[in-house]
Amino acid sequence: MGGWETVLGVATAVAQVVLNLSPMPDILTAHRRREIGELAALPLVAMVVNCHFWLVYAYVVDSMFPLFATQVFGQAAAIVYNVVYYRWSTPGKRKGLRKLYAWSFAFHCALSVYTIVGVLGLTDQSDDQVAMYLGYVGVVIDVWLFGSPLATLKHVIETKSAASIPINLSVMMMFYGYLTGSTFPVGVTQGFGELAAFMYNVVYFRYSTKSQRKELHKVYAGAFALYCAITLYFVLGVTGATHQTHNEVGTWLGYVGTAISVVVFASPFVTLKRVVETKSAASIPINLSLMILVAIK
Repeated sequence: MGGWETVLGVATAVAQVVLNLSPMPDILTAHRRREIGELAALPLVAMVVNCHFWLVYAYVVDSMFPLFATQVFGQAAAIVYNVVYYRWSTPGKRKGLRKLYAWSFAFHCALSVYTIVGVLGLTDQSDDQVAMYLGYVGVVIDVWLFGSPLATLKHVIETKSAASIPINLSVMMMFYGYLTGSTFPVGVTQGFGELAAFMYNVVYFRYSTKSQRKELHKVYAGAFALYCAITLYFVLGVTGATHQTHNEVGTWLGYVGTAISVVVFASPFVTLKRVVETKSAASIPINLSLMILVAIK
């Protein structure tokens, strides 16, 4: 691993750890209040399954750092979140939780068994073939994760308030999905993520206040300009107008993607600043926080 790759690997690992810790404010609030309130269980359970999937996938494709190492931490954190969630959930809710955990554990075991028998050669598949089939499973899991923010959108529509959607995160998600839409299994999931992020932004704008919309016009104008610039460069590059190979175009897009990823990982600090000032985690929606977990893959 070269120096540049090492730097990117370390940056990725740090960012993944930060993202894995993003649900903590809501979990700590639930623990202090001894009640889960409106905190949703599905994204927390999906986080466990998602981290385990990328853990076994990283093992098969031999990506021990940063992917395997960070997913071990992520899975451990997700298990702790679920333990706290179950501890302070109501007796009536626990019955449904046990069913959800049972299905998740079964899926968890199935992933492990398939990976083990696959790498041992018992399925007569190469490691690349095992990774490919795991990729199909990953698409399903990540679509599940990208769909989890629909609970937040339902709340936005019911209250006719966009306060629960962090717009900076949604805009950056849309661009990140655009830039990473060229590989499998990440490409398919990021394509869906881009569509979902666009929908979230439409709903945000619909229920934003008049004072917010003036600033939103500027944000969307800048975002659209960047979107068009990336698209134009991509088209010119792949058609040979820039006299670059596809690999060179991909490299330059990678640099742009790195810059946008830094913005993605930094964007939640706007919300965290508000949390620190108000001493309340209500402004951090767990569903949308979990959306960006897969952006690091």
